[in-house]
Order: sequence, then structure tokens, then C-alpha cells
Amino acid sequence: RAGTLDLPVNGKQYTIGKEDVEILREDIEGWLVESDGGVTVALDTELTEELMAEGIAREFVNRVQNMRKDAGFEVTDRVTIRFRASTKLSNTLQAMAAYIKNETLAVELSEGSAAGEYSSTIEINGERVEVGVERRSQTHSTSR
Repeated sequence: RAGTLDLPVNGKQYTIGKEDVEILREDIEGWLVESDGGVTVALDTELTEELMAEGIAREFVNRVQNMRKDAGFEVTDRVTIRFRASTKLSNTLQAMAAYIKNETLAVELSEGSAAGEYSSTIEINGERVEVGVERRSQTHSTSR
């Protein structure tokens, strides 16, 4: 029958109707849940240390890419990146160095004097970071 459910319990048959059921929705800390048209989506909104480090690295990459563009570097130019930042931010950038170097075509990423061919002071998560980007000389190898 429409709107009912027959349940066998200990050899007896019970019919449950819509009026017998109450569906409650409770918020769960750390989750964002939305329902629409019979579809429910739940997202874990907890920010782990790893997710925060990834976000910082992505923001740093974005800023360095903008610096490269502003400096007139070619898309294929290899660069050296030097920066000065707080200890915590520096540790995060060093931990994410492989990702940052890959995305920015950096041969080197190091903490130190932010002087370079192009330098700027940027802000990431409310912290100032001095960044210097320098083009590396292109070496072309020929194969015979």
C-alpha cells in the first residue's frame, strides 16, 4: 500500500504508516548537511593541519605566479624563490616545498634574503611574507 511499510516482527506483521514516523534532523559538529529533492549531501568541514598547510601552499603559489607574471617572466622560466616569514609559516612552506617548486617551476625554494630579480611583500593568513623571485639561466642541452 502506498505510504506504508509492512514489517514482520517475531512472526507478527506490523504496518507502519507515514503518521507513525517522524524524521528529525540534527546538526553534527564539523559537518555541513543539506537536503534537496530527496538528495542529501554531507561535507566534513573540519580543517586539519594538512588541509591548512595545503591552503597556505596554494595561496603562496598563486602569489608567486602573479609575481612571475608582473616581472615579465616567461611561463617556462625556471626560478629561485627566497622568502622571509614567521617560523610557523616558514615551516609550512618548507614542508610543502615539493608542491610549491613543482607548481612554480622553482629550482630552489629557501628561507633567506628576499632580494631577487623581482621581490614583493605579500600577506598569507594575515602574516606578511617577503618574497624574492629570480630567473635561473636557461641551459639547453642538445642530443646527437
